Amino acid sequence: MPVGQAQRDRCEAIRDKALELFGRPDVGDCESLAQLTEWALTEFKDVYLGSYNNDEETFVEDFTLVLTDRSEWVFTGKRTEDFDLYAQFGFAGDSCFRSVFKDGSNQVRHFWGYVALSFQIGSKFLGCCATFRELFPPEPADQALGVIGAQIGAGLDGVGFDLEELADQIRLLLCNQENCVVATGNEEEEEGED
Repeated sequence: MPVGQAQRDRCEAIRDKALELFGRPDVGDCESLAQLTEWALTEFKDVYLGSYNNDEETFVEDFTLVLTDRSEWVFTGKRTEDFDLYAQFGFAGDSCFRSVFKDGSNQVRHFWGYVALSFQIGSKFLGCCATFRELFPPEPADQALGVIGAQIGAGLDGVGFDLEELADQIRLLLCNQENCVVATGNEEEEEGED
């Protein structure tokens, strides 16, 4: 089912901002994800933070459409009918992620998929699934990312931390802060392991 106009407008704005933020030579992908969450929470404060208990579900749905190309119910594996909302990150990867999460692929997309799944089905179940899924073939970086994504997704489900803390959680748990902002813009030489 296609999204409504209000959600489409939000997702288009988030997609456009994502395409602006990701791929900058001076800022890594992990830090760009943290900045995107901060921007969206500021830009759409009335939607995401306007209610008594915040609206984590709408936030997770919007980011899932933009960052993963999946419908809001990620576990179905169904691609969204609103594929044009997906920020096709041909250039996003794993820059600025801690070394344990690096595998040369789009870890922004993988991470958010785990967050959305955990938010929807629970972290304990997802932790097992993430570990099992990434065994064939073994993908240790994605297994580790799945565990953190499960923690964050469960944390957003009203029992862990406030939505306003998401960017800080991303930086704390995923990013190699020493190398997220590269002063010279030469990320290959500057980025080290944590």
